[in-house]
Amino acid sequence: MKKTYILILIASILGIASMYLLKNNKGAATSLTSTDKDFAIKNFDEVFKIFLADRKGHKILLERKDKDNWTLNGKFDVRPDAMLMMRQVMTYVSIKTVPTNSAMSGIISDLATQGIKVEAYNQKNELIKSYIVGGANKDESGTYMIMDGAEQPYLTYIEMLPGGLRTRYMVNEDDWKDRRFFKEPIENIKQVVVEYPSLQSKSFKLIHDGSNFTIQPLMSNMPKSANPIKRGIAEKYLDQFKGIGAEAFRTSMVEKDSIIANLRPFATIKMTNIQNKETSISLYPIEKEEMTAEEREKNIGKSIERYFGNCSNGEFYLLQQVVIGKLLWSYDSFFTENKTE
Repeated sequence: MKKTYILILIASILGIASMYLLKNNKGAATSLTSTDKDFAIKNFDEVFKIFLADRKGHKILLERKDKDNWTLNGKFDVRPDAMLMMRQVMTYVSIKTVPTNSAMSGIISDLATQGIKVEAYNQKNELIKSYIVGGANKDESGTYMIMDGAEQPYLTYIEMLPGGLRTRYMVNEDDWKDRRFFKEPIENIKQVVVEYPSLQSKSFKLIHDGSNFTIQPLMSNMPKSANPIKRGIAEKYLDQFKGIGAEAFRTSMVEKDSIIANLRPFATIKMTNIQNKETSISLYPIEKEEMTAEEREKNIGKSIERYFGNCSNGEFYLLQQVVIGKLLWSYDSFFTENKTE
């Protein structure tokens, strides 16, 4: 299938080049039809499939699951923010200028060698838009595009969005993949376990049963708090699980296996939903050089800015403390403090 799409892309680009050469050889101006300029999709809700491909063999297939959710290459969930960017560019792209004749040769060459083929389909799998995205102009105020089968490329832009548009037509799979590994609403969470291997007194288990919450030490030999649970504290904690994600993927990192095999995780977080599906992630601090031994041993997210995260979904992540730290609570955080007289 990959070869087929690449051949289609090459054929489209060769067609553009041949029409351009034919036009120049005839020395005649060609009238421009409205379809040559019609890059924007007026109603993006009609789009149910988007295909992107480049000359290097990269291909992206985005398929709509429902109003707000899409799948990537039939395997992954799509990042909501990436899909929002795609929706914006495909809806609001418009023509900025018509390139000068002197610039045409370079533009056509760029489209032929660096072009990204874009196809959009409706729910009936009917092609509703097809064009090729090239590079930016010199001041990067616009991006060259040409409709599939047309003769004339244009410099396109989005009035409300300065800069080029090509970066939004991403062809790297990792750029589209949803980086969230915890995305359960509170009502779907059955249990959370947080373990700190080097500081077990801080480890805990939170059990959610309807409107009832139980918080207990993870280790049976650890004493239970005699203080009452803070009002609303369990709900506040579990609400964080609706959207926790990574800064970036590091699954292909060479050092990944060595980190997992040789380093003790600072913490492991396990979340079980009401369907008994468990998602877990083990955190390996990326330490600052000036950290003391005590900070390495007892740190609970206060001296670390980033972690590597080994997730049960098979991914290895780069995580920010400011994000994952929302889940790094300790057992005693849930209880009221003893009042001193």
